[in-house]
Amino acid sequence: MRIGEINSGDGPTLTATFASAEQAPDDVVAVFVSSHFWTVAPNLIARVRPTAIEDRPWTIEVDDPTRDGVMLAGAFGDPQRSSRLVIVVHGLGGDAQSPYVRDIVAAVHARGWASLRISMRGAGASSPDFYHAGLWTDLAAVLAAPSLARFEKIAVIGCSLGGHVALHLGRGSEDPRLAAVAAICSPLDLAPNADVLDAPRTWVYRRYILGGLEQMHAKWHGTNQRFATIREWDAKVVVPRWGFDDVDHYWSSQSVGPRLGELRVPALYVGATGDPIVPAELQYAHLERARAKIESRWVARAGHVGFAPGVDLGMGGARGIWPQVLGWCDRALA
Repeated sequence: MRIGEINSGDGPTLTATFASAEQAPDDVVAVFVSSHFWTVAPNLIARVRPTAIEDRPWTIEVDDPTRDGVMLAGAFGDPQRSSRLVIVVHGLGGDAQSPYVRDIVAAVHARGWASLRISMRGAGASSPDFYHAGLWTDLAAVLAAPSLARFEKIAVIGCSLGGHVALHLGRGSEDPRLAAVAAICSPLDLAPNADVLDAPRTWVYRRYILGGLEQMHAKWHGTNQRFATIREWDAKVVVPRWGFDDVDHYWSSQSVGPRLGELRVPALYVGATGDPIVPAELQYAHLERARAKIESRWVARAGHVGFAPGVDLGMGGARGIWPQVLGWCDRALA
């Protein structure tokens, strides 16, 4: 089965045809070690030197029968008055200011398209609340915003858990303007991915993510509370907020992997072969079963939503992860 191409950026390119989910590049150890570097380094550099972008605050109130006045906040930019729009969705513990979100927006503007980077409910400047991994209806409400009515075609790019939500949007939305969705380093099956993140070896990443979630919790409750694991967060916060029976019911009912066959629009999945947070081997089977509905590309010199310069996904045009992803989007937005 052909999962995709493994690219090494501006170094030598590795092309692999996987016959099974267990196969990996020959230099698997080097890929694993470098994946931690590419997970951490781009994030640290971007926080010291944030990517400059031109956009302005944007908000929308979302209908919610359980809570009044739920407001989603973000930033909208349209330097060239385009008829094409790309909506960017952050990952768990992040928001519209996350470095990778700003990097995507800069690439969108360089292509001449409009952008909207959105903070999910509870994140960033959005209303105090808590989102969950299947809450695609908030993104559908964003698509339906009157201020976005003039756009003819829209693509949604989600990173990490944001890509999971974007894929749900791609299978649930009936908006004819939604032309494509892309998921970058996204979990497809919530339970095993949560187990990986809760393992002792990933405690640094887990603590970083939980730190962002704890800020959301403090914004809602007004007091600081620490959570030890993703399971604890989901059990104590997400499950009671959204009425799931328990954390296992939440994860099983909201995992998008088994539902990729329901996608209504073109979809792209980009993963890192050595991703320390969202392991590639947990995603392969879901992508293989839905290969008629979703394209996938695998990058060796990459970490979790962090990529070496010069990545080539085979999309033509300029190299680099975001120009390449946008090159794929160009087909749907043309």
